[in-house]
Amino acid sequence: MELGSLGGALLASVALALTSGLLGTFVVLRRESLFGDTISHAVFPGIVIGFFVSEERNPLVILGFAILAGMLGAFAADLMSRTTRLKTDASLGIVLSVFFALGIGLYSINQPVGVTGFLYGMLGAIDDSDLVIMGAAALLVVVLMLVCRRLLLVASFDETFARSLG
Repeated sequence: MELGSLGGALLASVALALTSGLLGTFVVLRRESLFGDTISHAVFPGIVIGFFVSEERNPLVILGFAILAGMLGAFAADLMSRTTRLKTDASLGIVLSVFFALGIGLYSINQPVGVTGFLYGMLGAIDDSDLVIMGAAALLVVVLMLVCRRLLLVASFDETFARSLG
C-alpha cells in the first residue's frame, strides 16, 4: 500500500506527537525537562556513526546507533547525578554538551552525505519503510506505557516511596 506524501506525513506526525506526549508527561512530572534536550543531543554521535557504518544508509542501522548513543547518554547522566554531588540538571547539561561536541567532532571528520537531512528531517519525504519503523516505535511506547503505568506514576509522584518498593 503506497501512501501519498501528505498521508505519510500526517501518519508520521501523529506517531511522533503520540509518543512525545506520552513520554513528555512523565519527564515534566519528574522535573527533568532538560532530559529530552539531552537525549536529542546525545543521539547525534550515534547518528553520525550510523552513517559511517551503513554505506547504503539503512535507517535501522542508523536508528540502532542513535538508540545506543541515547541510552549511553542517559546512563552517563544518571550515573553522574547518583555518584557525585551534581544535581540532575547539571549532569544532564554536561552530557548534552559533551555528546553534542563528540557528534560535531565526528561529523567534521568525514561529513557523510545525508546527515543534515536526517537531523533536520523532511516530513514530506517519509516513505513507507519509515512509517513502519515509526509506527512500530509508537506502538511499543504505547504498550510499555500501558504495562508500566502504575510504576511510572508512583516513580513520578513519589520517588522515595518508589525506591522503598524496589
